[in-house]
Amino acid sequence: MWLDGRLIVNAAAYYIDWQDIQVLGTSATGGVPITVNGSAAESMGIELTTRWSITDHFELAANYTFNDAQLTEDAPGLVDGVDAFDGDRLAGTPEQQGTLLLAYTRPLDNGLTVTADYSLSAVSDVYTKVGMRDNGEALPGWAVHGLSFGLTDGRWSARLYADNLFDKYAVTSVRRDPSYIRRLGTGPDDVVPEQQFASRTYFQSMLRPRTVGLEFNYRFDL
Repeated sequence: MWLDGRLIVNAAAYYIDWQDIQVLGTSATGGVPITVNGSAAESMGIELTTRWSITDHFELAANYTFNDAQLTEDAPGLVDGVDAFDGDRLAGTPEQQGTLLLAYTRPLDNGLTVTADYSLSAVSDVYTKVGMRDNGEALPGWAVHGLSFGLTDGRWSARLYADNLFDKYAVTSVRRDPSYIRRLGTGPDDVVPEQQFASRTYFQSMLRPRTVGLEFNYRFDL
């Protein structure tokens, strides 16, 4: 703590040693998503958080995380039957992510309090499969902004907000992989296309688009 307690910083470092790590896989029969055991892996990183009361009305808060997670032994057949190797990055989490919040609060003479805040959240790219083996993808990183204005008397509050302010389009996760986009049937496309049908069990999940709303809250004494 510094500046008479107006600036607070917390930091943590960690190291995780995994044996027989569990990762997402697919069953050999039926292609059903399952959990499988791999070899050894490790995850190490840092976490930083800070809160700074700049003035009586402005406050700045931020956090940042770095995570390096990878296999430390070869894992034959780990990724849907495809081998993964020592040093392959694990799937499902970004290496870096962070948030930033700037908040404004001002009490009024009539007993009401005005609030406003701006937020920014960002993540780096994410692997969909260990080491991007077997048609794995690297989903690009993204950043989203938020803005809100509010009014409260302590018992009730009203807030006008805009999430994903700039309508960022981003893929957050996938199911299966692009190889599952295929045509199936009894004949090839160029011979009897009427006997073909489209099979698409691969899909992507997206960020929620820009959302603007008005939120009311009331606190009851029970």
